[in-house]
Amino acid sequence: MCSPSQGKNMHSALVIGGAGFLGSHVVEQLVNHGEYVVSVFDIQEPNDESRVSGVTYVQGSVVDATSIANVIKELQPLIVLHTASPVHGLPPKIYYEVNETGTQNVISACRAAGVKKLIYTSSTGVVWTGAEFNGVSEDQINFPAKGYDAYHHTKGLGERLILAAEGHDGMQTVIIRPCGMTGERDKQLIWRLAEVYDKKQHRVQIGDNTNLVDYAYAGNVAHAHVLACEKLIADPDLVSGQTFFITNGEPLPQNENTASTSGISVSLSQSHQGSRDKNVCGTFNSASTSTSTPLLLPVYTPQFNRFGWDRCRSNRTRQTFFITNGEPLPQWDFSRMIWKELGDDGNGRVTVIPRFVGLIMASLAEIFCRITGSSTQFTKFSVRYLTGTQWYNIDKADVLGYKPNVSLEEGIKRTVKVCF
Repeated sequence: MCSPSQGKNMHSALVIGGAGFLGSHVVEQLVNHGEYVVSVFDIQEPNDESRVSGVTYVQGSVVDATSIANVIKELQPLIVLHTASPVHGLPPKIYYEVNETGTQNVISACRAAGVKKLIYTSSTGVVWTGAEFNGVSEDQINFPAKGYDAYHHTKGLGERLILAAEGHDGMQTVIIRPCGMTGERDKQLIWRLAEVYDKKQHRVQIGDNTNLVDYAYAGNVAHAHVLACEKLIADPDLVSGQTFFITNGEPLPQNENTASTSGISVSLSQSHQGSRDKNVCGTFNSASTSTSTPLLLPVYTPQFNRFGWDRCRSNRTRQTFFITNGEPLPQWDFSRMIWKELGDDGNGRVTVIPRFVGLIMASLAEIFCRITGSSTQFTKFSVRYLTGTQWYNIDKADVLGYKPNVSLEEGIKRTVKVCF
């Protein structure tokens, strides 16, 4: 393994988890930025088709303290971006190992190697426990005593470790909290919704669809990471010790044809076209669609409180930043945007299950699983998630210069085009 050499005006960056979904977008944008020599540390290397030209890939796990310490010591990056994260649905033990122990290993390795700049990818979900979040900002909510599942609870534990490391031995940190994402190389969200569509289950809706939620295009979230790199290098006092929410922007109006009644079935009259003529997902290169000319969004104009930020700069401890696409929309509208691209014409009737009925059905499903020793994804929490309001104010991310470049609709089109 050879350490990347820094050219004139070039910065070395190590992306931990850079072969994963979000991490690969971050790597791609850092390379295309033109001012970074990029290395990747991941539990598995990408295949030949998904390898980004000019990037050094090193295989290893953050759970292995010696492995990550040796890599950071040898590469001596100017900045480390810790984007590694297990997928959803794994045993809790894995989340504790990667998100808590692994994060501590990264911090310790940076300290030992004298690396001072560290960006940590968290999640908006670290602060959500089922409450109604209507455009909340970072200073309006605190860490819950326990996260709503092992993934987000341990992501929060990782955040605490990063916040505790800020300022020690000159460590400068930024925490990015993105919402749920889709984009090229998405192997979770887009595939779950495609499975629902294939099984003809997309005509069932739980709740009245009046609850706004945030989703983001992964390319926008990656862009926020690049901006954080720039600020942490050029003006660390401005962003060091901060956490950002990242979304897609302001609320979008509910689709007038969307099922929103509390009755049993309603009619949708939308006329959509789409196709599924591909069955390949996961390949990319430096000319990927995620770096094509972005569709600029006029919908989100930050109303950032500069006076409040000046106060924040003087007392940076435990500050946070959300990153989303800045365009919250009704929960089921998001799903239907994807189903439209998969070929749904929007015609036909939708069975609407009231929230309270969904909670009763989920309770019965959980009881049945406890008796039989089986498992289910249809839980009371999943019903609360589908019917709850959860969108975030991202004004504070204006400090990074962040504005979503690609609309959620355009991001979905790019995703489906590549994945199907």
